[in-house]
Amino acid sequence: MAGFFKFEKKFGYAELLSLIAIIVSALAVWFGYLARQDSRIISGLELKPSIKVNANINKNKFEKYHILIHNSGPIEALQLEAKLITHRYFEKTKDIRVSGTGSESSFAIAKLEPLKTAIFEIPEHFLYVNAMLHEPKEHNVLELRVTYRRSPDFMIFSESAFYFVNPDGLWVSESSSSLNPEVYEIVKQAAYQMLSRDVPLNIGSDRLYPVHLIDK
Repeated sequence: MAGFFKFEKKFGYAELLSLIAIIVSALAVWFGYLARQDSRIISGLELKPSIKVNANINKNKFEKYHILIHNSGPIEALQLEAKLITHRYFEKTKDIRVSGTGSESSFAIAKLEPLKTAIFEIPEHFLYVNAMLHEPKEHNVLELRVTYRRSPDFMIFSESAFYFVNPDGLWVSESSSSLNPEVYEIVKQAAYQMLSRDVPLNIGSDRLYPVHLIDK
């Protein structure tokens, strides 16, 4: 009994009330956090479009060339733009030093609803002439850059996929087995480094490369 009363003396009613106050305060903070999270979910701030692309640009597979952009996310993508950007790798400096795009390779729509697909046709001349001017062919790089905004906060996101000219002279995705790593890996790394430098600071942090690739 003496031990019990000794405990009572060390941990009395004042200490118990203090402990209860701490617990109540912690629960208030936790429920406040949950309320804020619920509010963000309800307002759509925790949601974003989920963009998938299929670039039909392989001359052996397709007679006409298209970009297919699909939104599998729960909300619409606003002010969506797709650009095909040509890049040139220089072996001497081991980096991308020339880039360009134009109206024939830029596309835009005001809105892409959930579970909808936008299709843009690409001129063959752009793919197999303009985008392959550089020699050797494997030093040509094609970037498909998709930018869009989400509602309701209009935050902007940017995602990119890269394509390379394989030994058969065909555009293939960066994951294609026809790209010998000994030849193409250094070109790929230069493209990734170029992209990391090229993205403005106000772009959403969820940007990814590659975009979810379908074409192999």
